[in-house]
Amino acid sequence: MHNGATGSSLVSSSHLLEATWENALSHFRRALMECGSPLNLEHSQRIGLLFAKRVGDSEELKKWASIFDAENVPTTALLLKALVNHNQWKTAIQLLELNKDASASKELAKVLAQNLTRIGLWQETLSLTSLLSQHKSDDSSQESLEPTAASSLLLTEQKNSDSYQMATNPAFLPDEEQTSYCGFVAAVAQGFPHRRDWEKAHAVLHELQQVTDFKTQLKLFEYDIARLVHDGQQYEVVVERSRTDSRFRTSPSLLRSLLHCALALRDRSLGMQSVELLCSMGPSAISVRMFESACMLFISSDTEYSKSDLVQFESVVCYYANYILKPEIQKLVAVFCADYDLQIPVFVSANTGASLPDGKTPSLQAARTVTQLDRMATILLSQGRWKEALQVADQITSRTAQNESEEVIIKMLRANSGSWEKTLQFFAD
Repeated sequence: MHNGATGSSLVSSSHLLEATWENALSHFRRALMECGSPLNLEHSQRIGLLFAKRVGDSEELKKWASIFDAENVPTTALLLKALVNHNQWKTAIQLLELNKDASASKELAKVLAQNLTRIGLWQETLSLTSLLSQHKSDDSSQESLEPTAASSLLLTEQKNSDSYQMATNPAFLPDEEQTSYCGFVAAVAQGFPHRRDWEKAHAVLHELQQVTDFKTQLKLFEYDIARLVHDGQQYEVVVERSRTDSRFRTSPSLLRSLLHCALALRDRSLGMQSVELLCSMGPSAISVRMFESACMLFISSDTEYSKSDLVQFESVVCYYANYILKPEIQKLVAVFCADYDLQIPVFVSANTGASLPDGKTPSLQAARTVTQLDRMATILLSQGRWKEALQVADQITSRTAQNESEEVIIKMLRANSGSWEKTLQFFAD
């Protein structure tokens, strides 16, 4: 009887959910069509939310999209996402093309790219480049009203509210609908997965950076530099670019790529500068292996050390001594410091085992979701435990995704499964 009651309860809940959804849709039909209410941006947002979870009839969603277009209502990120979820991705691309001159077209393209790559349509994602290159609107021409001191706080609160965003921002996505990965980066990775493809990937990434929004440009640039370093061995080119591009001082990904260049070129000064900046960005910004490699590069140099070089080295290795785990490297660093009258770092005892610089050790038993396993692999790699990181990567590929971000993680790792270097690069960058 208990099982029967449970089953009945589940069925009732399912019917209740379906009825609630139908009621909401019926309300829209009456309000917008029967009563003749004018259509606006928020109506498009609401329809997108209603169809977001792959519920409802796909053809009806397509009809709604046509109605909004006919009424000159700007397309929205929520509507584009709903269309892709209902396998109406061609309609979504057409809508973006019709809205290519809108001020939010770059942000809309970013959302569409995320959803297209999620279902494996990397070619269609890259085709958005030519569409965006035709974008003619001037963002600087938008009117901007300066709020008074008395109203600025209220205006800020309004702009941060979901209701305000739903009514004014076509590219708005509620927190539960957002994903952190970059669809354009995923598309390039899927389309040009091999090391020999780095020049083709570089050309596409460069073109994409010319037509995307600022945040997407940074992610594309970070991936582009990583491919130039790891696949193209373009070390001098990247170092030269770093001298004039301020993003190399604030992006952990770019700094890691720059550190790879320093190690490859045996540039001890650049290596220690990169290490110092990375360490200041938190324990996950640099791996133990990279930190130890930079230290070995510095102490094995044949050229004379300046006083500023030694002061910087002393400061870094003493403050971040927990990054040096190998006993043989600890001894070499200690001897070097003694030879140059520097403070000798206090290292972690070999008996304590490997741990994060903040003292935390990952637990395989505690990691249950793909997101947790992804984080764990990153931590293991930062400790130099790359074999264990690869084992965790294998586990991720056999798991079931619980959200769209996890779907992308699984797809990327499966695509890189034939190359342990690519797999480790995924967690490092």
